[in-house]
Amino acid sequence: MRCPNCKKFSKEVKVRDEDGKWSIYSDCLNCGRILVERKDIRMEQMIEGGTDWVKVFLAVFFVLVAGLSGYLYYRVTQDELAMADLQSRYSDLHNNYMSLLNTSSSLQEYYNELTGMYSVLRGEYSDLEDMYSASLVEKAVLRDELDELKAILNLGRSMVLESNMTVELMPDDNLTLTYNAIYAGFIEVNFSSSADVFFWVGSSIDEGRYYARYPAFPNTAVTGTFMVPVVDVVYFTVFNPNEEIETVVFLSIKYVY
Repeated sequence: MRCPNCKKFSKEVKVRDEDGKWSIYSDCLNCGRILVERKDIRMEQMIEGGTDWVKVFLAVFFVLVAGLSGYLYYRVTQDELAMADLQSRYSDLHNNYMSLLNTSSSLQEYYNELTGMYSVLRGEYSDLEDMYSASLVEKAVLRDELDELKAILNLGRSMVLESNMTVELMPDDNLTLTYNAIYAGFIEVNFSSSADVFFWVGSSIDEGRYYARYPAFPNTAVTGTFMVPVVDVVYFTVFNPNEEIETVVFLSIKYVY
């Protein structure tokens, strides 16, 4: 309360009179106790009451503002922490992404290198397959040639040179037949004639000279079978030794090698 005279703050004193009514005094340090009129009392109470409500409102408002500020500060702090955590996680993810990107690039280069190596190896493998196929063909050819050579070495091959050939000879006449004996072997001769005949066999390896006679000198024959070793160019001659008689000879000659 304020003093009605000096308007300084003073102590409010309430006194109850005999009628049971209350009187309010201003107990001022300078002016002493002064009775305050009731109208002034109401006005002072209203002003003080309004002041008290303003104070309460301001206090509540301050508390609310302080609480809201604290809450906002807490939220901002939490948001800043969350943002820092998100930035840290983003940085980690970005680093991991770059690492994976570099690894992917390295793997792609390695894959391309392996693909090139595979293409080279595939080409070499195709070449080896072709060589293998060619070697199989060559092996088959060599095997056939080997079988042929074995058969030749074992005299397992033969060729019919003449089959029931008819030779007509005048008196004291002869006929020479020539054959190529590529491999060393022998000829097998079967003959029959209408008169006595004989045969000579020669070879180019002996400068064309005769080296075998059938039958042995001075014999002759009208039928028979004989074998003679041969090689290279073979000269086979049949003679009619009769000076007055013609003869017909039937020949079958087989070359065995």
